[in-house]
Amino acid sequence: MKSLQKNNLPYFSNAAWIAGVTSTDWSWAAVFADFDLDGWKDLYITNGSRRDMNNADYFRKIGKTDYFNKGSDKHKLLEQAINMPSKSLANYIFRNNGDLSFTRYNKQWNITEPSYSNGVAYADLDNDGDLELIVNNIDQEALIYKNNAVESKSGNYLKIKFDGTPKNKMGIGSVVNIWHNGKNQMAELTLTRGYLSSVEPILYFGVGNDMVVDSLKVQWVDGKTQVLKNISSDQCLTLHEAEARPVPEKKEITEKIFKEITDNTQFDFTHKEDFFDDYKYQVLLPYKLSQLGPFIAVGDVNNDKLDDFFIGNASGSSGKLFIQNKDCTFRVQKGPWEQDSIYEDEGCLFFDSDNDGDLDLFVVSGGNEFPEGSENYISRLYLNDGEGKFIKSKNAVPLNTTSGSCVKAFDFDNDGDLDLFIGGRQVPGKYPFPASSCILENRTVNGVVKFADVTKEVAPDLLNAGMVTSAFCSDVDNDHWTDLVIAGEWMPVCIYKNIHGKFIKSAIEGTKGWWFSIEGADLDNDGDIDLVAGNLGLNCRYKASSDKTFDIYADDFDKDGRWDIVLSYYQGNKQFPVRDRDSFIRQNPGIALKFPTYQEFGEATVSDIYTRKALDKSLHLQAETFASCYFENDGKGNFKMHDFPNEAQLSSINGIIIDDFNKDGFLDILAAGNLFNMEIVTPRNDGGVGVFLKGDGKGNFEVIPARRSGFFAPKDVKSLSLIHLNNADNDKAVLVGNNNERLQLFNYK
Repeated sequence: MKSLQKNNLPYFSNAAWIAGVTSTDWSWAAVFADFDLDGWKDLYITNGSRRDMNNADYFRKIGKTDYFNKGSDKHKLLEQAINMPSKSLANYIFRNNGDLSFTRYNKQWNITEPSYSNGVAYADLDNDGDLELIVNNIDQEALIYKNNAVESKSGNYLKIKFDGTPKNKMGIGSVVNIWHNGKNQMAELTLTRGYLSSVEPILYFGVGNDMVVDSLKVQWVDGKTQVLKNISSDQCLTLHEAEARPVPEKKEITEKIFKEITDNTQFDFTHKEDFFDDYKYQVLLPYKLSQLGPFIAVGDVNNDKLDDFFIGNASGSSGKLFIQNKDCTFRVQKGPWEQDSIYEDEGCLFFDSDNDGDLDLFVVSGGNEFPEGSENYISRLYLNDGEGKFIKSKNAVPLNTTSGSCVKAFDFDNDGDLDLFIGGRQVPGKYPFPASSCILENRTVNGVVKFADVTKEVAPDLLNAGMVTSAFCSDVDNDHWTDLVIAGEWMPVCIYKNIHGKFIKSAIEGTKGWWFSIEGADLDNDGDIDLVAGNLGLNCRYKASSDKTFDIYADDFDKDGRWDIVLSYYQGNKQFPVRDRDSFIRQNPGIALKFPTYQEFGEATVSDIYTRKALDKSLHLQAETFASCYFENDGKGNFKMHDFPNEAQLSSINGIIIDDFNKDGFLDILAAGNLFNMEIVTPRNDGGVGVFLKGDGKGNFEVIPARRSGFFAPKDVKSLSLIHLNNADNDKAVLVGNNNERLQLFNYK
């Protein structure tokens, strides 16, 4: 028998992705059990296929024979099947790190036997309190792994047997909760665990170093409940249903912070995404760049002291302006944007461009649908007449055909009026080449609105800033000049410090990532502005770290007039392409001749495919973190990065609001995202349902799950905006902009 031993060395959680249990070959059974008795359930996975059904080279080979023809010789068919390649592999065992992540522990726990495994069961074969593994194999004897956790004093345990009714003697379906040293564990008795396997009718709990379980509650199938207290660990406890008593059901009433009120507001807006095949122009794009909206602007446009909002739309559909009524419902107001439906609305903003006391509307045009330099990327300014009626300005804004992402208003030159920053998102058809962002100086005179592009004079680095997705304006270094912070894809978080009207660029070290949102506030109550930034998240196929970066190379490698893309990752010290051979052939057909088999391509590094010389001449960008973060300001505009807990890394974060949502005097963070539009080979980022991070005023945050917070936004969220309802400071709401879905509204008081 093999030994399953506890390794006392400290574990290191791989921060590149959440669970760390992907790519376990041809998996059959996944069994959760606490093998090391530390109070966290570990994971054992059987894998192996007697024949390699995914061997593309083999099927290409037999495809050239009469294997698939009707009437083929049965003996030949059998021979072909027998000759199909196969390779036995070790099964996988993962130790639970207690933070939603697992670390593979095959070597530490001596799970190294190659096999073609399928079924697995666990049981305490030697009655010492820890669980052994029994594994079934094809063409091989079964494996039994003896667990030495008790012998090595890794932790204590509690075994629970059940004495049920005559019709359910084993108590199947009973649910047990235990509490020990502030921790709670729950398990339900079921025998069907593992692939085509069964386990004994006993529940096992590891309790770490705790000698006493504070309390135990069992709920039997018929609803009867039993509670035991101060139970010694390291014993087998039998629970008797005859001793349980009916307990009146008590519904726990918990006041949730958020409540969805979309149906109460009488607005009905559904974002309508247009269809555009981005991959027709760049086959290996990681995701569609034509599906990035909608974005929302909030402000009182008719001066009735009620917040209104504008929400943009995709090309082919116009955005809408919603005016708030006194009863907190909304009505649609028409405007000149209805004639501008050809544009893809990206960032939008209400601000007073002409200092006349009302809010004008600025809308950034973006997307990927039109050729580079198209006039359909020109941004638009709609001037307010003071009563909420708008006229499109024709000459106020310089003509700029960059596909944009965001717009921010700030007085960068301290002259009393609001200037603009416009973020450049992309160069259509040339992903990931950096787009140009700009600073527009407000030169309005006598009510005649005029903006001038002064980027070359005041912030030349912005002309090649990158793929900017979001921006934040504030005085981050406390020098009384408003600074600019920008974030984007394949970029570090960049600080443009305002030195008397001119900007000096610096980057926060170690932050190259896929940033989709950034906001700021004094989160630790020390008098300076901290930052919160939303990244791709850690629950994605793509992985990045400072020493194992996630890279992209871009160039017209085959000289066909189109920009080619190579996404790559590190395995050991070698860089391999992310996408498969067929995808590369669609981009560069010559790959088929250079690598005639899938195996040859699978073993090829990026340098083997395109040569190091060609890669060195190409655009080369890197990501070194995909974690969403809080950046602590030292008071001088220098920032220290703190990753959010794993519960907040389950998907991309595209929208952020900072406010004291629970009225405890400390600022909290509300965030949401997802990225549904990823290429077909990579599973889409859809694990996010919105996340509420409760702040303590010291820069620490606790993730409050949706079932407790009430905020549930599981769709392809692209933006969040705060809005006041009926002008009440204690009656606020959050607008949730969903791509190709209905707009949501959540109230909080």
